[in-house]
Amino acid sequence: MGDCRLKIKISLKLLSTSVEEPGGWLVFTKVWSSDTTICEVCDEHLDDAVVSINNLLRRREGFSAAHLWDCTSYPPRDVTDWPLKIFSQTQGSHSKTLFAAGWYPSGSLEVLPADESPQLASRSQYDDVQYNVQQGENSIVLHKKGKLAALTPTPTENVKPSELLRSVTSRFDRDDEKHRDLDAKAAQLRCENLQLAKSKQKARNQRLEIRIRNLENAGKQKNRSVSSQVRNMLIKSRATGAESLKMQDRVYFYCILVDDANEMCEPKEEYRYYSPQDTIGKICSQFTLPGKVSELLIWRSAESKDEARGDPYRRLPSLMRIYEAIGANYLTGINKILIRFYRAGIDEATPSIDNIAPIEIQDDKTKGSLIGSIPDINTTVTSHADVTAASQTKSSCEGQIDERLTLSIQALDEKSIKRKSSVTAQKVLQMKMKSKARGDSKRVKIEDRFFLELVIATETESNYRCEILPVFVALTDNLERIVRDFVDHPGGCKGWEILVPNADSSVFLRGTQTTMCLKELSEKGIIRQFNRIVIKLY
Repeated sequence: MGDCRLKIKISLKLLSTSVEEPGGWLVFTKVWSSDTTICEVCDEHLDDAVVSINNLLRRREGFSAAHLWDCTSYPPRDVTDWPLKIFSQTQGSHSKTLFAAGWYPSGSLEVLPADESPQLASRSQYDDVQYNVQQGENSIVLHKKGKLAALTPTPTENVKPSELLRSVTSRFDRDDEKHRDLDAKAAQLRCENLQLAKSKQKARNQRLEIRIRNLENAGKQKNRSVSSQVRNMLIKSRATGAESLKMQDRVYFYCILVDDANEMCEPKEEYRYYSPQDTIGKICSQFTLPGKVSELLIWRSAESKDEARGDPYRRLPSLMRIYEAIGANYLTGINKILIRFYRAGIDEATPSIDNIAPIEIQDDKTKGSLIGSIPDINTTVTSHADVTAASQTKSSCEGQIDERLTLSIQALDEKSIKRKSSVTAQKVLQMKMKSKARGDSKRVKIEDRFFLELVIATETESNYRCEILPVFVALTDNLERIVRDFVDHPGGCKGWEILVPNADSSVFLRGTQTTMCLKELSEKGIIRQFNRIVIKLY
């Protein structure tokens, strides 16, 4: 349960037969377990030169009769009969523990002559008994009148209030100085570790640059006259992966494998393709070395404004999916990536791309050596400020285009049967859409179908030529697949855009997340079941 700290004061009159003894105290401070009995405490010899409490209480000839007083509580009580008669045993009904006696966690006992009683201590003479103080568990102090045999606590009767407050406010100064020194050492150690990590990372990036540059120089003579389009065709033809994956769903990677722990090992090249639904961790798991961990690195623009300025590579998180990286402009349809192998626990991993702002991919002249050999691998993406400025300058033009398109679709609706706004009429229209919808019924199960009203708008000189087509696709399909499956590009068509309606369906806005699947678009509220989307051909 705990320990009990007892202060036992024995009058010197009981220890001497001299009548001229001036008096005084012999003070013992000891610690016992809380389940120790009173009999055990009184039988124990407090010191080699002093008898026990029971011996003082029992002896009579030549000595003064002694009484035991319990001064733990107020007023003091005479407990001489406890160790002699009532609780004279160490177990059973005639025993009592220190906890039961009320001496937990501390207590005070006095052994006095029979003709004396404890003096009621005044406030200035109050002697505090603390539990488990730092001076030690057991101590002996001898007090004699007119003499000081050992150090005693300073009495508080002459202490000034200012000194008392000063002692309270400065009681932790020594500990604060120790902690202050420890904090300074810890801060210095953190700075040294940070500088060491930065220097290691810089040296690692330089090694990677040198090895990749050597690999590029080795193949520069052979690929000197090969154009970027031919190179992309070669990457697609040499790439390996899951053969069941359709051509339109493949994302190609030109992988450079570098063993960072072994400088003697030359970098290797491999070509792979994966599904947009695959994760970065799946790509890394395809490349393994015994006892080493792999990570996928992409090129980061040196003009990105972040604290890690100058680091050319960033690591993509293992749980990030490929279509998410494409949506964040980290990857495109054909990518050049770096697979780095390092020793876990010995070498450090490359900082993640999540620690910085989105990368800004510039034109071919400002690209690093990692993607300089394939100019069209990464598309040109402007910064956020440039996009905002461009959108402000083109807002009026886009508003006119959307308004023209909306008027064309409204004119097409007026030619058909007038739609009713009731709930029943909407359900009937949805049932008709389900019956007339086109799609791949073998590939898409009924429970996974997502119904849409597709409007194919072809831009002409004066207006738009619109065609309404109900379709169904899978929840895992993206908007680009809808265009590939249901839209026939005419010979004069240069490109296409996907437009989605706003909240009131009055104006069609430009859709940007063409690589996201319909399930995520539905969860974000961009597109809902039986909604209308517009594919504008120009």
